[in-house]
Amino acid sequence: MPVYPPGPSRRAVLAGAAATTVIGLTGCSGSGSSSASSGTLTAGFDNEPVTLDPALSAAISSDRNVLNLFFDALLRQRPDGSFEPALATQWDAGDLAVTFTLREGVTFHDGTACDADAVLFNLRRIMDPATHSTKAAAFAKVASVDAPDVKTVKIKLKAPDPLLLTHLAHEAGMIASPAALKKHKADFGRRPVGTGPFTFAQWRSKVQLTAERNGAYWAKDADGGSLPKLDKVVLRFVTEAKVLRAELSTGGVQLVRALPPEEYKQLSGNKQIVVKDGGVRRAYYVALNVTKGPFKDPEVRAAFAQAVDRRSVGKAAAGGEYDIAPSFATSSDWFYDDSVAPLPHEPAKARGALEKAGLRGDVPITVVARRRAPDPTIAELLQSQLTSAGFAPRPKSWSSRHSWTA
Repeated sequence: MPVYPPGPSRRAVLAGAAATTVIGLTGCSGSGSSSASSGTLTAGFDNEPVTLDPALSAAISSDRNVLNLFFDALLRQRPDGSFEPALATQWDAGDLAVTFTLREGVTFHDGTACDADAVLFNLRRIMDPATHSTKAAAFAKVASVDAPDVKTVKIKLKAPDPLLLTHLAHEAGMIASPAALKKHKADFGRRPVGTGPFTFAQWRSKVQLTAERNGAYWAKDADGGSLPKLDKVVLRFVTEAKVLRAELSTGGVQLVRALPPEEYKQLSGNKQIVVKDGGVRRAYYVALNVTKGPFKDPEVRAAFAQAVDRRSVGKAAAGGEYDIAPSFATSSDWFYDDSVAPLPHEPAKARGALEKAGLRGDVPITVVARRRAPDPTIAELLQSQLTSAGFAPRPKSWSSRHSWTA
């Protein structure tokens, strides 16, 4: 049951650093300012990645912006849902097979060739249970992957999969250097090597990450000029929204990924701040473990949904700047389904459902939230709403994350 702050048309500040272009909220003042064609871009990020291994990354909303600096996928997905070439120049998709023709002459940052064998290595690595890849589900319908020659990769399917190309346009299709994966093993996530527009330079935990221009990048701009335009990208990890807003105002950073409404509203009169919609949305949602415990029962899941007042959560998360959606898609997304609707807020029905199941006041539940604002406030609100509906959450621990359990 996600709650989304809306796009910048309703004053939300949402931004992302793309691979070869810079979009988002940009400050143009101060000694740290940068040009779109050279120099250094310093971006403020409120969520530091755990790993820069695409096969193991989990935080899509933040990790993808960073991964795009270092890695290319087989293809790219446009905002309207269509696809365009990347490491694959063309593809032939049938019901049970997809054949990719790879771009020739592309090399990884370590100088090794990005060919069909490298693609096979990456796809099979994700499919290997020993990898424990967070992207393994993307290939659940894949029967086999093969390479007829050095520039061709064929994926055979067990059953039709309408999402396969979408997966291959993102982390599951990002191709890493096999040589670097074998060399660095578990440390690869701290030393990424791909074919992307920037090469890895340095990562200082809780401080910043630095990427430098890949002078051998394969992509060109519309006029045939070299990409990327920037010489360097510095991502500063700033968890406090007030500090992030202040850094943007003074030119300490020129781009931010996201700011809560109470912060971006304070920038409304600053003529040196430009807001552009990069298609990024921050979703506030609850994920339930349906593999065991009470939430295996769909009636208990429905009771949970009816217990939560989404509008009060939206107000706590984003003031008046939010949209309520039944899934991760909003009405502005190409894959939005207007036939799906969230359950209404009906705590009395939730209590009745729990009583009927003999579970009122006896549902073991843990609510875990990040310490980053406004998540703790939302978690406290959920605790109150769930208790009123007959669930029994109570404090468990207070560390880097907040959690409640029955």
